[in-house]
Amino acid sequence: MPDLTITVASVKKVSGSTKTDEGTAGVTITAGQSVYKDSTNSDKYALADADTQAASVCKGIALHAALADQPLEVGTGGLIDIGATVTVGQVYVVSTTAGGVAPYSDLAAGDYVSIIGVGTTVARIDLRINNSETAKA
Repeated sequence: MPDLTITVASVKKVSGSTKTDEGTAGVTITAGQSVYKDSTNSDKYALADADTQAASVCKGIALHAALADQPLEVGTGGLIDIGATVTVGQVYVVSTTAGGVAPYSDLAAGDYVSIIGVGTTVARIDLRINNSETAKA
């Protein structure tokens, strides 16, 4: 199963549920992308990536687009309308494509496992970030 195909205009908070954090983008970021805080760039948000341990430590999902050095709001917990069709009960993780969100089954040996959350409806993910910092065997 490939990464989620996200319609950026459909990414949004769920009223009364989505927990957020605010920060600064360190790179160009699009709504719906998974992000981490880059310690080598003043803890600015960058695109999460399961290929490396540091970049796999996901902080959440970008709620809107931002260019480098612009403010960014990130969904960090609770329900989020991800802007894509998801499978109910499927565990979603940081992808090996920078900023991508993928089903767990897409990870291969050596990829770092960072759980983003679980599909709760065909359009929503319950964000439950769990960064194992462990590579899949």
